[in-house]
Amino acid sequence: MSVGLLPHGLTTIKCHVDAVPNSVRFSWTYNTSQGVLPVQGARIENKDDVSTLHFNPGTADIDSLSCWASNVVGRQEIPCLFHVVPANWPESPRNCILNNLTQGSLEVKCTAGADGGLEQKFILEVMDTTGVYNNPSGVTTLSDQAEHSTPLFRVLGHVPVFRLHSLRPRRDYQLVVYAQNAKGRSRPPVVLSNVRIEVSSDATSELGNDAEANLSGETGNVEEPMKQNLTLILLGLTASAVLLIVGIVSVATVLACRKQQSNSGNNAVVLRQRRSSKPPDDLELSEAGFGEGFHRRSAQYRASLYVQEMELGPNIRQTAGEREGGDYNRGKWGLAWSNTNEPLPGTSH
Repeated sequence: MSVGLLPHGLTTIKCHVDAVPNSVRFSWTYNTSQGVLPVQGARIENKDDVSTLHFNPGTADIDSLSCWASNVVGRQEIPCLFHVVPANWPESPRNCILNNLTQGSLEVKCTAGADGGLEQKFILEVMDTTGVYNNPSGVTTLSDQAEHSTPLFRVLGHVPVFRLHSLRPRRDYQLVVYAQNAKGRSRPPVVLSNVRIEVSSDATSELGNDAEANLSGETGNVEEPMKQNLTLILLGLTASAVLLIVGIVSVATVLACRKQQSNSGNNAVVLRQRRSSKPPDDLELSEAGFGEGFHRRSAQYRASLYVQEMELGPNIRQTAGEREGGDYNRGKWGLAWSNTNEPLPGTSH
């Protein structure tokens, strides 16, 4: 493999080996007129089975570079050899052809030339030349217009194969293809003129039918969204009315319950006031369960006992001291009168 060196420029070389296991150690050497020497003062990046060398050769007389790999099994017997050549511009791509892929898309395919000893990339530039440029031959290697026209867009790739999908039908385009490396771009570029995307009659009729179908489909579906919108509006109004009625009924029920509780509280207060308006004695008796009927019956009973005592006379078992002591209690019901000289009714001294 050839590697182009740029004087006083940084050169990057990659060494890729196949190894099992892939835990590999790398070492680099270069061959000069003075013999094989290890590469020193360079930056080496090793990852798995790939080693990348970044070095500046300067003015050293280098014929080739060797990459050695080793693992636990052993060392590589034949190294990867890179022949060192002065870096140069890449060659222009050749044998470019055009292929129509689908309606409105185009493929450009070329063959790569020599890379000049450096890694190269390929560029495709597209320019609109409708009504400006006309070349019956179609393919050239040099165009002053290509050199000075502003491209519509530019496509880059590592291989000279490009696919274009944004070209407009019935327009004239000019395509420019070239290679480029660290030294510069290939000269002259490949120019493809009078490139046009034609639309066939069948494709035109299909497009027209599709447009009519889309238009009729859109027209026929206009009423459906309107019906759906009206249905949603009616459902929303119905739900709002139901919620309003439920709210009114709930508020009325709460107010009625509060009014009923207030009236029952006032009646209880009136009853308590009526009961507490009685005299204290009667109040106590009424709270104990004795009403006015009991008072009338007990008074009649005491009167009958009094008459009975008057008929039977005084109790002979009472002592004189008790009779002289003042109030004389008769019977177990607590009947009493004062101890005076006045005779009791129905008695005589």
